Amino acid sequence: MAYNQIFREFRTWKRYRGGMADDVWIYDFATKKTENITNNPAQDIIPMWSGNKIYFLSDRDENKKMNLYVYDLTTKESKKLTNFVDFDIKFPSLGKNNIVFENGGFIYRFDMNSEKYAKVPIQIAEDMVSGRSGIIDVKDKINTYEISPDGKRALFCARGEIFTVPVKHGATRNLTQSSAVHDRNAKWSPDGKWIAFLSDKHGDFDIYLVPQDGNGPAQQITTGAQTYKYTIRWSPDSKKLLWGDKMLRLRYVDITSKKITEVAKAEAWEFRQYTWSPDSKWIAYAKVELNEMDKIYLYSLKQEKT
Repeated sequence: MAYNQIFREFRTWKRYRGGMADDVWIYDFATKKTENITNNPAQDIIPMWSGNKIYFLSDRDENKKMNLYVYDLTTKESKKLTNFVDFDIKFPSLGKNNIVFENGGFIYRFDMNSEKYAKVPIQIAEDMVSGRSGIIDVKDKINTYEISPDGKRALFCARGEIFTVPVKHGATRNLTQSSAVHDRNAKWSPDGKWIAFLSDKHGDFDIYLVPQDGNGPAQQITTGAQTYKYTIRWSPDSKKLLWGDKMLRLRYVDITSKKITEVAKAEAWEFRQYTWSPDSKWIAYAKVELNEMDKIYLYSLKQEKT
């Protein structure tokens, strides 16, 4: 039996020449004698026995890199077989006529008859399973929801997608199907035709509209968002959308002309409470004043004043 007495393969230091440096030993089961066949200050590791030869790794040469050596049991001489100067040989494995090993991240095959070695070309034709899209259960990821005006479908936002789901019969619709895009805060128009939502498709969160039946792409209503938008609210006539933002502004947009009108600008805090009058002609909102007491205001769209 050929063996090492000390296992040091996963040590991190190199060029070790101390008392724990390994040698290759042979134990004879008949005579019960042990013989050191390398007896070298360097590391001599991983013996592999084939016929009357024992192959092993050693960093005894001038480059002090692990290379493949062979010991001849007849002549009792060792010979260097490979000449790698950049990286150690790692994890050699003996076969019938060949030894395979790793060097510098590549696999090599050493022919024991010709004593020549070459890189093994490896191509992995994998199915890229980890990169595939998949079916994900989003029931625990829902963050906003509401019922359609006719009560026949429900609207959900989950994992950056916008869905509508039938109450009884029909298909679940993913209205956005936007991988790598965060679509959120969806709201159903009062006339039942549109879903408005916020999306960072072009980098900033802007308002988009998509037909609720899914028969058509989403159209961008606002552009050049300067800041974070909060909840969007439809006017009862389904012609305008109102929102507050991080820049302490309250604004609305006409979905046909895409004109944005600023209703109010706060000094103390953001607008979080705002609503439309039933006739879509007024906006009511609560404004946080500098003394931290809210006041309620009315804004006339016709007069364009508070």
